[in-house]
Amino acid sequence: MIIRSYETADLLKVRSMNPGMAEDLMSQGNLLRDTAVLAFSEEEDFLGAAYLLKTSSFTERIPEPGTAKKDETAAALFPGKQSELPCFLKGVFQALPGPGEIEVSEKLLEHLKKCTEELQEKNPENRIILQIFGDAGALAYQEFLMEEGFQPKQLMTRMERSLTDLSDLSRGKGIAFSEGRKSGGFQEKFKGFLKNMIQVLNPRDTAFDGEDEDGGPDLSRLGYYTSDDHWDPEAYRSLSMEAFGNMPDSEEDIAFLLDHGGKVYFAEDGEGLVSTVMTYRLDRETAATENICCCAKYRRRGVTYGLLKEVLYRLQEQGYEKARLNIFSDNLPAFSLYRKLGYEVMGNLIEYHYETRPRYRAY
Repeated sequence: MIIRSYETADLLKVRSMNPGMAEDLMSQGNLLRDTAVLAFSEEEDFLGAAYLLKTSSFTERIPEPGTAKKDETAAALFPGKQSELPCFLKGVFQALPGPGEIEVSEKLLEHLKKCTEELQEKNPENRIILQIFGDAGALAYQEFLMEEGFQPKQLMTRMERSLTDLSDLSRGKGIAFSEGRKSGGFQEKFKGFLKNMIQVLNPRDTAFDGEDEDGGPDLSRLGYYTSDDHWDPEAYRSLSMEAFGNMPDSEEDIAFLLDHGGKVYFAEDGEGLVSTVMTYRLDRETAATENICCCAKYRRRGVTYGLLKEVLYRLQEQGYEKARLNIFSDNLPAFSLYRKLGYEVMGNLIEYHYETRPRYRAY
């Protein structure tokens, strides 16, 4: 078996196996390009591919040479403990099905582990963790990862909503398209949230979710960002930190998704962002609905329910048949919300970690 570095000429081989991996290799800003490899047989038959992606924690705590660290929030929350804060790398690998699939997987995973260990040696002051997700029902895969030194850390639930029929969800009557202006009072009022011309949704009454006729939130704008030129990463980061305790995706990752047809739907009040839902294409039939969050002030007031419900209708109008999301299995409030919106449990994922400094247990 031959393991060699990925070259642009290999793109069609990877695309034939996994179009999503091909997109990562072609234009993902978080790709650690030096880690991308392909596996071939002695007869030059393509067998599989692997690479590492940076997460927000890695990007912000281990910046590119010559740039300053961005993670001021972590430094404030954990003074003097930066070496204990995890810097995650997402491992992606896949071997073509066949008699040698296990051997190819072992070689590709060995490469990812070696890359992680080398990065750890170069950054001894940081704690680098290789992160891989696996189907909780695939027992052989679980055993394989654990034999390779990976430890199961968190259980996630995969949920899916059919978009074929949304008659069980009454669409809010107070939502209509409006077009933002590039200058004037509108721009000044929402300074920092509208950098260019975007389409927005104006709630005509407070009950934009179509349920609460009197006590609904006083929202000033609903809309979506369609490219990284239009969204405000600092506002998004602030809301994500409040909701999740971290930023689930790096700015580069979100910019990549937006540039490839994704959208960040949002709700605002007069002070800024209060809720967001991010969508992007998974395949021809399925769209992801992820990074769903709401600030504390508007929780349990129907904001995220109404926003996500409208997003489901818009995904249906775009031709999608299913909407999918992943949540931590112990997040009962979110689970209840998604069930109310018609999402059903499709299975569970396990998050596995591999690190060369296992003595730290700071999270």
